[in-house]
Amino acid sequence: MLTVNLFHQSSVLHSSFLMATG
Repeated sequence: MLTVNLFHQSSVLHSSFLMATG
């Protein structure tokens, strides 16, 4: 469960970063 949460958090952060830069 923790790994899934971390992966989801990382995905959200990456998406936000791409949106901010793009």
